[in-house]
Amino acid sequence: MSKEMAKTIALSVVVSFMLFKTTIALGCFECVDSPHPADCNQVTVCTDYETCVVKQYVTTGGLILYSSGCETKSTCTSFGKRNIDDVIHERQSRQQSSDVITCAECCNGSYCNMVGCGITKVSQPARGPMCYACKTSDSPDACRTVTECEQGMACKLTQIPGSLPGTHEYESGCMKELVCRLQMGQAHHSPGFCSVCCTDDFCNNSCASNSTMNGK
Repeated sequence: MSKEMAKTIALSVVVSFMLFKTTIALGCFECVDSPHPADCNQVTVCTDYETCVVKQYVTTGGLILYSSGCETKSTCTSFGKRNIDDVIHERQSRQQSSDVITCAECCNGSYCNMVGCGITKVSQPARGPMCYACKTSDSPDACRTVTECEQGMACKLTQIPGSLPGTHEYESGCMKELVCRLQMGQAHHSPGFCSVCCTDDFCNNSCASNSTMNGK
């Protein structure tokens, strides 16, 4: 193998590794038997081979419910290319379920499956922000529970003392925007202390300063 070829291969490996490291994980809602897609308050992170999905189905009791989560991209492609009746029959047979799937839609965007199957999105300012909400989590991005805050509220992320001496954890949730602003301002006097207050959807899972109050 020539030196030039070896350099080319090495460069390709480095570039591929960098692209892999900078890939942003796709977050999706993940629930079963929800009366409405937006009623789901649990989120998950999909693999590189998956995308978000929402399904509507009718139970044996006549209830219209929704399930959401991650689905392989190859399966999502089949939703668009094949007759929906064929897809429904296949999914029912595999799940051994008597529920009738009436819709299955995939989307590619973080938390995009809070809508779909005829359900449209209600955006701010018609509602409050969607925020991560955990009493304790090991890291800012470890929370997997979300909630829709009331209007006039903001998303918070605060560093709190951990269960062991010298450790810390993180608390997230909703807080009145004015109170949140004041607490964040006080926290800025403590270098290295994580305190975030923001009003964009799903903004409170990072201590990065550019997420503070970025909804206004």
